Amino acid sequence: EGVVGRLYTGNAANIAVFGKTVYLAGGWEVSVVDVRSPERPVLLGSFKATGIVNDIAAGPGVVYVLQADGVRVMDVSSPPSPSLLATISLSDCTCFDIADTTLYVSHASADLAVIDVSNPLAPTVLGSIGRGSGYTVTAISVDGGTAYLSAKGKASFGIVNVTIPTAPARLGSFLLVSKHADGILADGPTVYLRYTESVWAVDVSTPTAPAVLDTSPFCAYSRALAKSTGTLYIGSSRGVCVISVSDPSQMKTIGSYPANEGMRAVAVSGDMAYIARTEGFEAYNISNPRAPVSVFKNDQKYAAHMAIDGDTLAVVGYPGLTMYNISSGIPVEAGQYSIDHIAYTVKLVGSIAYVTTSTELSIIDVRQMAKIGSYPARLFVTTAVDVVGTTAYCAWGNDGIVILDVSNSSQPVLLGQIPASSNRTWDTYDITVKGDYAYVVVYRGMFIVDVSDKANPKKLSEYTPQYRKVCYRVTVSGSTAYLSCDGSGLHIVDVSSAAAPRLLATCESPGNVHDAAVAGDTLYVADVGLWIFDLSSVSTLAPVNTLRPTANPTASPLTPTAEPAVPVTQVPAVHKKSDVVIVVVVVVGSVLVAAVGVGLYYTRRRRAFSPQVTDHTPMESLSMGYQSPASHI
Repeated sequence: EGVVGRLYTGNAANIAVFGKTVYLAGGWEVSVVDVRSPERPVLLGSFKATGIVNDIAAGPGVVYVLQADGVRVMDVSSPPSPSLLATISLSDCTCFDIADTTLYVSHASADLAVIDVSNPLAPTVLGSIGRGSGYTVTAISVDGGTAYLSAKGKASFGIVNVTIPTAPARLGSFLLVSKHADGILADGPTVYLRYTESVWAVDVSTPTAPAVLDTSPFCAYSRALAKSTGTLYIGSSRGVCVISVSDPSQMKTIGSYPANEGMRAVAVSGDMAYIARTEGFEAYNISNPRAPVSVFKNDQKYAAHMAIDGDTLAVVGYPGLTMYNISSGIPVEAGQYSIDHIAYTVKLVGSIAYVTTSTELSIIDVRQMAKIGSYPARLFVTTAVDVVGTTAYCAWGNDGIVILDVSNSSQPVLLGQIPASSNRTWDTYDITVKGDYAYVVVYRGMFIVDVSDKANPKKLSEYTPQYRKVCYRVTVSGSTAYLSCDGSGLHIVDVSSAAAPRLLATCESPGNVHDAAVAGDTLYVADVGLWIFDLSSVSTLAPVNTLRPTANPTASPLTPTAEPAVPVTQVPAVHKKSDVVIVVVVVVGSVLVAAVGVGLYYTRRRRAFSPQVTDHTPMESLSMGYQSPASHI
């Protein structure tokens, strides 16, 4: 078993399946995919909604698009040219479900509205139950003549009889201890409630007295669930957890299918590339970019960023700063310094590490692994730092940029700054300094700042990506800046004229680019795996190799993942996710379909993935207390 097909469509946060067609929604965009051949999914078409898509549902030739201001009914019988059939105007819509030709929607005026869509051109509201106070319905699942609701605010679980669509009636409301469910899957006498770190099985055979049967073992940051023949599939930040529910009172984890962990940063030194991931970091020998070799992997520590100086590698993340000797290429741990706050980035200059955290710039002597100085963040967060000589240039998050004299590491002195503005113009994410210019990543692009007079830095120009994407990091090599953006790939910008930066090309990859490194004519991009590009001709930029996170380090070359050549002038659809997270899973026959942060994945389900059994920490059992129908949903 394993992944048998994939299609990159951009951010995929919601999924609906009808027959052999899959509908993916992310941001404002809905994609229509033909999956008659799971090994070769085909994008049939796509369309933009009028706002952020909260959820989607599908019928024969029709897609229902849930947005905050209502439901759009779209004719997709001709996927290349979808058209609007009808609009159901509602306000503050949060979730919905579909059963046959009936929609069940929660919105500002009703916890549950029952809408007949048998005629897609003229949807009709049949009935509703009013909106309560102090909570918001977050999920709906309908099975037979019963609708199950979860709400945020009072952590409520509600049951509604919808056998008479014109007169839905509450059967009861029940308070789950200190939590609300983000998702519900109703399956006969059992309802599965999805929480961030667990799934509960609830017996609803007596709707007026539901009872918790069991809670799942720990499943990190669950986002979605699907069920098929005694098996529950839970989409999470680490992949798909597979749980046996043949007996819902004794749920048992039987395996997992890993996701591609999100890449956070990349650093290159000689023939080695080091990759920071949300689940650790890896080292590759890249002497042959077309056949890199994995030589090291550490899955024990979250890695957010890294920096290299000579034979020393500094990695920040959890539990703080870890130093490695890389004189042989293979990282060998040389010391560790625990940091009480979240660490974002690191800059290594000789024996001094400058670490940005949620509260300060920490200055650490890595010979002694001791903090020797710091500079506080006025508005609670520092996001990045670059150091040139005895000057530190700090991206100060929501407080602009700050320039410090660090000639005395124990007592940094403020030299100059550009404060943030109220409209987030100077909400800064990264900073790189070359000569007299600082290249500053801001909320929606990049500013070029003249720092020749450190006491009076001045903005010279700016570069804003099309559709005003959120950007993360910038790498500058010669007269070219490489800007990593959310959803529109890597922007390659000519900065030979600091006053007039111009776009040379965009380097698309399937997810959200978080970092890039340049070595000679080779570009290394941290995205869903490590993407390697030949820069010898920017006008024909295409990947020479793509590395996915490996299960174990190997001594043999990795097999490149086959990817199509990527056009360099196209800006793709809106993306919103920054991490690779499985957010929706659906079982269709023998195929499990997972919507991830970058598109669509398929895996054959002949068995439960030939599961890899993992160690899970059981959740505490929680009790339920009965509440009167009037007090909750």
